[in-house]
Amino acid sequence: MNILFKESSRVSLVVTPTDLRGSFQKLCSIAQTMMNIDVMSGSETVVFISKSAKLCKIITADERGSVVIVRRLNKGTFERIMVKVEDSSAQPLSVYEQEQYLNGIRLYEKCSRYW
Repeated sequence: MNILFKESSRVSLVVTPTDLRGSFQKLCSIAQTMMNIDVMSGSETVVFISKSAKLCKIITADERGSVVIVRRLNKGTFERIMVKVEDSSAQPLSVYEQEQYLNGIRLYEKCSRYW
């Protein structure tokens, strides 16, 4: 499945699990207060992942209105991405990386050994 967004849209993946029972307004509020992302600006897309990593919600907006897309994988889970403690809990993705991620394709290889 391909979900097309504007190339100029900045895509952020929220790496911390989120309670996805809320509406667009709740998720938009989380993006604004926790990550300083203004979804209503029309140039931001935010991807939230559930605790089980089987479900995600994508929120965005444009001049005509707001959009919430729910994606559930039939098999497997969405990749869990780890970040350093001092980094933001939202990681930027290209439109291509977003497409790969939402189709359940791994963005990063697993580390086979520890340093």
